[in-house]
Amino acid sequence: MATVKRIASVITATAAVFGLAVPAGAALAGEFNDCTAAVAETCLLVTFETGGDDLRGGGVGLTVRVDVRARGGEARGPRSIGNVNLGASWGSNTSHTIGINLRQLYGVDIPAGDISSIALEPDLRAYGPFEGTDNWDLRAVTVRHRVFGAAPTTLTQASALTPYRFTINNATAYVRIDDLLDGGFEWTQSPPLVVPPWFTEGPDSKGLDIGRGLADTGANNAWIRTSSRNWNAILQTIPVDPNRNYVLRGFVRTSGHGNGADVNTAFFGVRMSGIWPPVEQHFGPSPAGKYQEIVQPFNPGNRTSVTVFCGFWGMGTDGWMQIDGLSVFPS
Repeated sequence: MATVKRIASVITATAAVFGLAVPAGAALAGEFNDCTAAVAETCLLVTFETGGDDLRGGGVGLTVRVDVRARGGEARGPRSIGNVNLGASWGSNTSHTIGINLRQLYGVDIPAGDISSIALEPDLRAYGPFEGTDNWDLRAVTVRHRVFGAAPTTLTQASALTPYRFTINNATAYVRIDDLLDGGFEWTQSPPLVVPPWFTEGPDSKGLDIGRGLADTGANNAWIRTSSRNWNAILQTIPVDPNRNYVLRGFVRTSGHGNGADVNTAFFGVRMSGIWPPVEQHFGPSPAGKYQEIVQPFNPGNRTSVTVFCGFWGMGTDGWMQIDGLSVFPS
Protein backbone atom coordinates (compact mmCIF):
# COMPACT_ATOMS: atom_id res chain seq x y z
CA MET A 1 0.00 0.00 0.00
CA ALA A 2 2.89 2.38 0.74
CA THR A 3 4.15 1.86 -2.80
CA VAL A 4 0.70 2.59 -4.21
CA LYS A 5 0.50 5.79 -2.20
CA ARG A 6 3.91 6.92 -3.44
CA ILE A 7 2.95 6.22 -7.06
CA ALA A 8 -0.27 8.19 -6.68
CA SER A 9 1.57 11.11 -5.12
CA VAL A 10 4.17 11.17 -7.91
CA ILE A 11 1.53 11.03 -10.69
CA THR A 12 -0.57 13.74 -9.08
CA ALA A 13 2.42 15.97 -8.35
CA THR A 14 3.72 15.57 -11.91
CA ALA A 15 0.35 16.56 -13.32
CA ALA A 16 0.31 19.65 -11.10
CA VAL A 17 3.85 20.69 -12.10
CA PHE A 18 3.00 20.60 -15.79
CA GLY A 19 -0.42 22.17 -15.32
CA LEU A 20 -2.25 18.99 -16.34
CA ALA A 21 -5.68 18.24 -14.91
CA VAL A 22 -6.39 14.60 -14.20
CA PRO A 23 -9.59 13.72 -16.11
CA ALA A 24 -12.75 13.35 -14.01
CA GLY A 25 -13.31 9.70 -13.22
CA ALA A 26 -9.69 8.72 -13.81
CA ALA A 27 -8.71 5.98 -11.38
CA LEU A 28 -5.27 6.98 -10.21
CA ALA A 29 -3.42 4.60 -7.94
CA GLY A 30 -4.33 5.41 -4.37
CA GLU A 31 -7.93 6.49 -5.07
CA PHE A 32 -10.86 4.80 -3.39
CA ASN A 33 -13.24 2.74 -5.54
CA ASP A 34 -15.65 0.36 -3.84
CA CYS A 35 -18.00 0.02 -6.83
CA THR A 36 -16.10 -2.47 -8.99
CA ALA A 37 -17.97 -5.66 -8.07
CA ALA A 38 -19.92 -7.08 -11.00
CA VAL A 39 -23.18 -7.25 -9.08
CA ALA A 40 -26.37 -5.17 -9.13
CA GLU A 41 -25.39 -2.67 -6.45
CA THR A 42 -25.89 1.09 -6.33
CA CYS A 43 -22.88 3.37 -6.30
CA LEU A 44 -22.32 6.96 -5.27
CA LEU A 45 -19.66 8.63 -7.43
CA VAL A 46 -18.14 11.81 -6.00
CA THR A 47 -15.80 13.87 -8.16
CA PHE A 48 -13.53 16.44 -6.50
CA GLU A 49 -11.77 19.22 -8.38
CA THR A 50 -9.03 20.79 -6.32
CA GLY A 51 -8.14 24.46 -6.51
CA GLY A 52 -4.87 26.27 -6.00
CA ASP A 53 -4.04 24.55 -2.68
CA ASP A 54 -3.70 20.76 -2.65
CA LEU A 55 -4.91 18.13 -0.21
CA ARG A 56 -1.62 17.10 1.36
CA GLY A 57 -2.38 13.47 2.20
CA GLY A 58 0.12 11.40 4.12
CA GLY A 59 -2.23 10.78 7.06
CA VAL A 60 -5.63 9.19 7.48
CA GLY A 61 -6.94 11.36 4.66
CA LEU A 62 -10.43 12.41 3.61
CA THR A 63 -13.53 10.98 5.29
CA VAL A 64 -16.84 11.09 3.40
CA ARG A 65 -20.04 10.80 5.46
CA VAL A 66 -23.22 9.94 3.57
CA ASP A 67 -26.65 10.72 5.03
CA VAL A 68 -29.88 9.34 3.58
CA ARG A 69 -33.55 10.04 4.24
CA ALA A 70 -35.37 7.71 6.62
CA ARG A 71 -37.94 5.31 5.19
CA GLY A 72 -40.64 3.59 7.22
CA GLY A 73 -39.26 2.49 10.55
CA GLU A 74 -35.66 2.20 9.34
CA ALA A 75 -33.08 4.01 11.47
CA ARG A 76 -30.59 4.88 8.75
CA GLY A 77 -28.64 7.96 9.77
CA PRO A 78 -25.21 8.94 8.46
CA ARG A 79 -22.53 6.36 7.58
CA SER A 80 -18.85 7.18 7.04
CA ILE A 81 -16.10 5.98 4.71
CA GLY A 82 -12.63 6.94 5.93
CA ASN A 83 -9.48 7.78 4.00
CA VAL A 84 -11.04 7.71 0.53
CA ASN A 85 -7.84 9.18 -0.92
CA LEU A 86 -5.87 6.31 0.68
CA GLY A 87 -3.45 8.79 2.18
CA ALA A 88 -2.37 10.10 -1.24
CA SER A 89 -1.90 13.75 -2.08
CA TRP A 90 -4.46 15.35 -4.36
CA GLY A 91 -2.46 17.99 -6.18
CA SER A 92 -3.55 21.49 -7.07
CA ASN A 93 -5.96 21.82 -10.02
CA THR A 94 -6.56 18.08 -10.42
CA SER A 95 -9.70 15.96 -10.55
CA HIS A 96 -10.43 12.80 -8.54
CA THR A 97 -13.44 10.49 -8.50
CA ILE A 98 -14.21 8.08 -5.67
CA GLY A 99 -16.88 5.38 -5.69
CA ILE A 100 -18.90 4.37 -2.60
CA ASN A 101 -20.88 1.12 -2.70
CA LEU A 102 -24.17 2.09 -1.07
CA ARG A 103 -25.36 -1.46 -0.51
CA GLN A 104 -22.19 -2.29 1.39
CA LEU A 105 -22.56 0.92 3.39
CA TYR A 106 -26.26 0.53 4.31
CA GLY A 107 -27.04 -3.12 3.68
CA VAL A 108 -29.61 -2.20 1.02
CA ASP A 109 -29.55 -0.39 -2.31
CA ILE A 110 -30.24 3.31 -1.73
CA PRO A 111 -32.22 5.13 -4.46
CA ALA A 112 -31.03 8.52 -5.68
CA GLY A 113 -34.00 10.31 -4.11
CA ASP A 114 -32.97 9.18 -0.64
CA ILE A 115 -29.53 10.84 -0.65
CA SER A 116 -29.80 13.80 1.71
CA SER A 117 -26.29 15.19 2.22
CA ILE A 118 -22.62 14.30 2.04
CA ALA A 119 -20.15 15.60 4.61
CA LEU A 120 -16.50 16.08 3.64
CA GLU A 121 -14.02 15.83 6.51
CA PRO A 122 -10.33 15.99 5.51
CA ASP A 123 -7.73 15.37 8.19
CA LEU A 124 -5.73 18.59 8.19
CA ARG A 125 -3.57 17.96 11.24
CA ALA A 126 0.20 18.33 11.19
CA TYR A 127 1.92 14.92 11.12
CA GLY A 128 5.39 15.97 12.16
CA PRO A 129 7.21 18.58 14.22
CA PHE A 130 8.26 20.47 11.08
CA GLU A 131 4.81 20.52 9.44
CA GLY A 132 1.99 23.01 9.83
CA THR A 133 -1.67 22.16 9.58
CA ASP A 134 -2.94 21.62 6.05
CA ASN A 135 -5.33 23.76 4.00
CA TRP A 136 -7.23 22.60 0.93
CA ASP A 137 -9.05 24.47 -1.82
CA LEU A 138 -12.00 22.60 -3.31
CA ARG A 139 -12.97 24.25 -6.61
CA ALA A 140 -15.93 22.01 -7.45
CA VAL A 141 -17.65 18.82 -6.33
CA THR A 142 -20.12 16.67 -8.28
CA VAL A 143 -22.22 13.82 -6.90
CA ARG A 144 -23.63 11.12 -9.18
CA HIS A 145 -25.78 8.10 -8.40
CA ARG A 146 -25.35 4.97 -10.49
CA VAL A 147 -27.55 1.92 -10.63
CA PHE A 148 -25.59 -1.07 -11.92
CA GLY A 149 -25.88 -1.30 -15.70
CA ALA A 150 -27.21 2.25 -16.14
CA ALA A 151 -25.63 5.64 -16.78
CA PRO A 152 -24.97 7.72 -13.65
CA THR A 153 -27.47 10.43 -12.64
CA THR A 154 -26.10 13.74 -11.36
CA LEU A 155 -27.73 14.81 -8.10
CA THR A 156 -28.82 18.46 -7.94
CA GLN A 157 -27.30 20.40 -5.05
CA ALA A 158 -29.77 22.54 -3.13
CA SER A 159 -27.19 25.26 -2.45
CA ALA A 160 -23.71 25.95 -3.74
CA LEU A 161 -20.84 24.68 -1.59
CA THR A 162 -17.88 25.44 -3.79
CA PRO A 163 -15.49 27.09 -4.03
CA TYR A 164 -14.66 26.10 -0.46
CA ARG A 165 -11.42 26.48 1.49
CA PHE A 166 -10.81 23.86 4.15
CA THR A 167 -8.79 25.02 7.14
CA ILE A 168 -8.24 23.53 10.57
CA ASN A 169 -11.06 25.78 11.85
CA ASN A 170 -13.39 25.00 8.91
CA ALA A 171 -12.63 21.33 8.42
CA THR A 172 -16.14 20.02 7.62
CA ALA A 173 -18.19 20.95 4.57
CA TYR A 174 -21.60 19.67 3.46
CA VAL A 175 -22.73 18.88 -0.05
CA ARG A 176 -26.44 19.50 0.42
CA ILE A 177 -28.87 17.61 -1.78
CA ASP A 178 -31.54 18.36 0.82
CA ASP A 179 -30.70 21.86 2.08
CA LEU A 180 -31.66 20.91 5.65
CA LEU A 181 -29.24 18.77 7.62
CA ASP A 182 -30.64 15.97 9.78
CA GLY A 183 -34.22 16.66 8.74
CA GLY A 184 -35.34 13.41 10.36
CA PHE A 185 -33.42 13.95 13.63
CA GLU A 186 -31.57 10.66 13.10
CA TRP A 187 -28.04 11.95 13.75
CA THR A 188 -28.34 12.15 17.52
CA GLN A 189 -28.79 8.92 19.47
CA SER A 190 -27.93 9.98 23.03
CA PRO A 191 -28.60 12.06 25.02
CA PRO A 192 -32.06 13.03 23.68
CA LEU A 193 -31.33 16.75 23.38
CA VAL A 194 -31.77 19.16 20.48
CA VAL A 195 -28.22 19.73 19.22
CA PRO A 196 -26.60 21.41 16.17
CA PRO A 197 -27.42 21.82 13.37
CA TRP A 198 -30.75 22.42 15.14
CA PHE A 199 -31.33 25.00 17.89
CA THR A 200 -34.30 26.13 19.95
CA GLU A 201 -36.26 29.19 21.07
CA GLY A 202 -38.38 29.59 24.18
CA PRO A 203 -37.98 28.54 27.82
CA ASP A 204 -40.01 25.33 27.90
CA SER A 205 -39.20 21.66 27.34
CA LYS A 206 -37.87 20.38 24.01
CA GLY A 207 -35.97 17.31 22.96
CA LEU A 208 -35.77 14.22 20.79
CA ASP A 209 -37.66 10.97 21.07
CA ILE A 210 -34.97 8.35 20.39
CA GLY A 211 -36.30 5.04 19.14
CA ARG A 212 -39.59 5.33 21.02
CA GLY A 213 -41.85 4.48 18.10
CA LEU A 214 -43.21 8.04 17.92
CA ALA A 215 -41.57 9.12 14.65
CA ASP A 216 -43.36 9.52 11.34
CA THR A 217 -40.43 7.84 9.57
CA GLY A 218 -37.13 6.49 10.86
CA ALA A 219 -36.45 6.05 14.55
CA ASN A 220 -36.40 9.60 15.95
CA ASN A 221 -38.45 12.80 16.06
CA ALA A 222 -38.24 16.18 17.79
CA TRP A 223 -40.80 17.42 20.32
CA ILE A 224 -41.92 20.56 22.17
CA ARG A 225 -44.08 20.51 25.32
CA THR A 226 -45.41 23.38 27.43
CA SER A 227 -48.18 24.30 29.85
CA SER A 228 -47.28 28.01 29.64
CA ARG A 229 -48.29 30.70 27.17
CA ASN A 230 -44.75 31.06 25.85
CA TRP A 231 -43.46 30.76 22.30
CA ASN A 232 -41.30 27.66 21.75
CA ALA A 233 -39.73 26.47 18.51
CA ILE A 234 -37.09 24.25 16.89
CA LEU A 235 -35.03 25.93 14.16
CA GLN A 236 -32.14 25.55 11.70
CA THR A 237 -30.31 28.20 9.66
CA ILE A 238 -29.39 26.99 6.17
CA PRO A 239 -27.51 28.37 3.15
CA VAL A 240 -29.54 29.10 0.02
CA ASP A 241 -28.85 30.24 -3.52
CA PRO A 242 -30.21 33.75 -4.13
CA ASN A 243 -33.39 34.08 -6.19
CA ARG A 244 -33.95 30.31 -6.34
CA ASN A 245 -37.34 28.73 -5.68
CA TYR A 246 -37.50 26.24 -2.81
CA VAL A 247 -40.12 24.14 -1.04
CA LEU A 248 -40.02 23.48 2.71
CA ARG A 249 -41.88 20.35 3.84
CA GLY A 250 -42.36 18.72 7.22
CA PHE A 251 -44.61 16.39 9.19
CA VAL A 252 -46.14 17.55 12.48
CA ARG A 253 -48.36 15.88 15.09
CA THR A 254 -49.95 17.75 18.02
CA SER A 255 -51.93 17.02 21.14
CA GLY A 256 -55.49 18.28 21.51
CA HIS A 257 -58.24 18.06 18.92
CA GLY A 258 -61.51 19.86 18.28
CA ASN A 259 -63.04 22.27 20.78
CA GLY A 260 -60.79 23.08 23.72
CA ALA A 261 -57.64 21.93 21.94
CA ASP A 262 -54.44 22.59 23.89
CA VAL A 263 -52.53 23.45 20.66
CA ASN A 264 -54.51 26.06 18.79
CA THR A 265 -52.35 27.66 16.09
CA ALA A 266 -48.85 26.44 15.22
CA PHE A 267 -46.35 27.99 12.81
CA PHE A 268 -44.10 26.41 10.19
CA GLY A 269 -42.00 28.39 7.78
CA VAL A 270 -38.92 30.41 6.91
CA ARG A 271 -37.49 33.59 8.41
CA MET A 272 -35.64 35.91 6.04
CA SER A 273 -33.75 39.02 7.07
CA GLY A 274 -35.67 42.23 6.41
CA ILE A 275 -39.05 40.48 6.06
CA TRP A 276 -41.73 40.30 8.75
CA PRO A 277 -43.86 38.36 9.31
CA PRO A 278 -41.99 35.25 8.15
CA VAL A 279 -43.04 33.25 5.12
CA GLU A 280 -45.05 30.68 7.04
CA GLN A 281 -48.00 28.32 7.29
CA HIS A 282 -50.41 28.54 10.22
CA PHE A 283 -52.07 25.28 11.14
CA GLY A 284 -54.29 23.94 13.89
CA PRO A 285 -54.27 20.65 15.77
CA SER A 286 -53.37 17.61 13.68
CA PRO A 287 -55.92 14.86 13.11
CA ALA A 288 -56.10 12.61 16.16
CA GLY A 289 -52.97 10.48 16.43
CA LYS A 290 -51.68 11.36 12.95
CA TYR A 291 -48.85 13.38 11.48
CA GLN A 292 -49.95 16.00 8.95
CA GLU A 293 -47.72 17.28 6.16
CA ILE A 294 -47.13 21.03 6.03
CA VAL A 295 -45.75 22.61 2.84
CA GLN A 296 -44.36 26.13 2.40
CA PRO A 297 -42.76 27.38 -0.85
CA PHE A 298 -40.32 30.30 -0.63
CA ASN A 299 -37.79 32.32 -2.59
CA PRO A 300 -34.96 33.95 -0.60
CA GLY A 301 -34.52 36.89 -2.97
CA ASN A 302 -30.98 38.21 -2.70
CA ARG A 303 -30.28 36.39 0.58
CA THR A 304 -27.72 33.61 1.03
CA SER A 305 -29.20 32.11 4.21
CA VAL A 306 -32.61 31.65 5.84
CA THR A 307 -33.89 30.12 9.09
CA VAL A 308 -36.40 27.28 9.03
CA PHE A 309 -38.63 26.99 12.10
CA CYS A 310 -41.55 25.05 13.58
CA GLY A 311 -43.24 26.01 16.85
CA PHE A 312 -46.33 27.24 18.68
CA TRP A 313 -47.59 29.60 21.39
CA GLY A 314 -48.76 27.76 24.48
CA MET A 315 -52.33 28.15 25.68
CA GLY A 316 -51.69 27.79 29.41
CA THR A 317 -52.62 24.09 29.42
CA ASP A 318 -50.41 21.06 28.84
CA GLY A 319 -49.83 20.72 25.08
CA TRP A 320 -47.20 19.16 22.83
CA MET A 321 -45.95 18.97 19.25
CA GLN A 322 -43.90 16.26 17.51
CA ILE A 323 -41.86 17.14 14.39
CA ASP A 324 -40.29 14.84 11.80
CA GLY A 325 -39.21 14.49 8.18
CA LEU A 326 -38.32 18.12 7.41
CA SER A 327 -36.73 18.91 4.04
CA VAL A 328 -35.87 21.84 1.77
CA PHE A 329 -35.46 21.12 -1.94
CA PRO A 330 -35.32 23.40 -4.98
CA SER A 331 -38.68 23.43 -6.73
